[in-house]
Amino acid sequence: MHFGLLISLFCAACSGGTEQPDNNKPFLPISDDGVVNVYGELIDVRSVEKDSVYPINDVYTYDESLPTEVSKLKCAVSVKELRGVEKVACSQVCGVYVGSTEPISGVGWTDLGKSFMVSGGGKSVEYALYRYKIDKPMEWLDLPKLENQQASLLLFARDFKVQGTETFGTIIAKVDVLRAAHVTNPSIIRLPNGDLLAACNGVLRETTGKGAWVTVFASTDNGKTWSVRNTGKFTMSYESMFLHNGVLYIMGADAAAGNVVIHASYDNGYTWSDAKDASSGLLIEGAFHSAPVPVAIWNGRIWRGMETNETNKKVFVMSAPVDANLLSASSWTRSNMLIYDKTWSVNGSGLTGSQMIEGNVIVGPDGKLVNLLRVDEERYGRTIAMVNVESSKKISFNSTTGFHTLPGGGKKFTVRFDEQSGRYWTITTPANQVDYNKSFEGRYASGIKCGNIRNNMVLFSSLDLKEWRQERVIFAHEDPFFHGFQYVDWIFDGNDLLAVVRLAAPEERGLPTRQHDANMLSFVRAENFRTRQ
Repeated sequence: MHFGLLISLFCAACSGGTEQPDNNKPFLPISDDGVVNVYGELIDVRSVEKDSVYPINDVYTYDESLPTEVSKLKCAVSVKELRGVEKVACSQVCGVYVGSTEPISGVGWTDLGKSFMVSGGGKSVEYALYRYKIDKPMEWLDLPKLENQQASLLLFARDFKVQGTETFGTIIAKVDVLRAAHVTNPSIIRLPNGDLLAACNGVLRETTGKGAWVTVFASTDNGKTWSVRNTGKFTMSYESMFLHNGVLYIMGADAAAGNVVIHASYDNGYTWSDAKDASSGLLIEGAFHSAPVPVAIWNGRIWRGMETNETNKKVFVMSAPVDANLLSASSWTRSNMLIYDKTWSVNGSGLTGSQMIEGNVIVGPDGKLVNLLRVDEERYGRTIAMVNVESSKKISFNSTTGFHTLPGGGKKFTVRFDEQSGRYWTITTPANQVDYNKSFEGRYASGIKCGNIRNNMVLFSSLDLKEWRQERVIFAHEDPFFHGFQYVDWIFDGNDLLAVVRLAAPEERGLPTRQHDANMLSFVRAENFRTRQ
């Protein structure tokens, strides 16, 4: 008979911790807050009543044999193939229920003669129940490590705190309920008074039915601490913040497939204008797409890239005179639209893509304006497309000469030019080949496509926007399933780069849905960025 491994805690009060011991063991509990502390590899906290049993594996569910004493609790669990919780700690005497794939013997262990099944996809795992009493509060209990374990350990309690998770940068905000919403569209700017602003969607789950609320955060101490700045609510997607003629603007679409809109703030981001009509910021009606991308000043006009939002998105640029009223739709001119031809051969390699999107309008080294876009090519994910901006009404693309190589170019990136170094800079998320062959049963049973490999955050630079060299790795993690450093927006700040990151990573509440679906907004400072590492 093959069993999985189950643990159920029944303690009156267990606790959380905040400090790592010198011996590198997980955090020890230091307070009595009713939370069970757990430690292990890729530990999630899931609802027994609402969720499937294992992360990224929706097919396995509990059946009617589940003991009633654990049916209303939460479960600490890893992906099916991993061991699960390795250590548990309580602040007072408590007990654990443990299920095992093989008999557990030893002092303190009691066989309760109970078992239950979890099943899915024509497979099932049986969990047999044991009991152990923890009579040494404030100490970690090492859970059994069994050679023939068939599935992740399951541990039940009222609530958990996952210890030992890593921190990537300074966390500005987290979604209010893990996996119920996702952080999107990070944007950053420094105001003339020195304040830093960071905007994103997803921190607030409530919506208008049209789109997600935008939250604007502010830091008055160079990114050490952050607080909510905007006092009013407005829905937006793909928003970019920029300063122009002394006014702060935020521009994007009013929904994920919405109208092109722009809002202005005259009080450093506390309040914003309402884009209610063509004279107050409603620029184009329809279904549009973009990302937090930079704007450019060129030939007396301000420019931004956009796309239509459909299966094969059409690329265009928008521009307005630099002295125009940017809130007026009549100030803006649209170029012609380009559609990606899926028969194009990328760099003569025979590889093809599906679309080009999320463009950076930027002045090239020859003084001409281009729109540099990501190309969705799923084999390597390192192709970008350079569209020529010939005038406010005309853009063009040469498929023979317009494709170039940038590791991570298949995912969103921001490009800016640095006068001091004479180079263009960007931060991307290239895919490492080693991650292509990693898999877990469920969503990633066949591995991960390169577009969803986002566990490396790397700084690159270029002299000509065509050939790019790696400068340094900012963040990297060996797990590509739940770690995502993505949609990085950034600015120059003297010798440093300041960035905001759409961050997916394990935290004390558990795991994000997957690497693509961020649970946090993070601020990162890359010091002395011109020095290669």
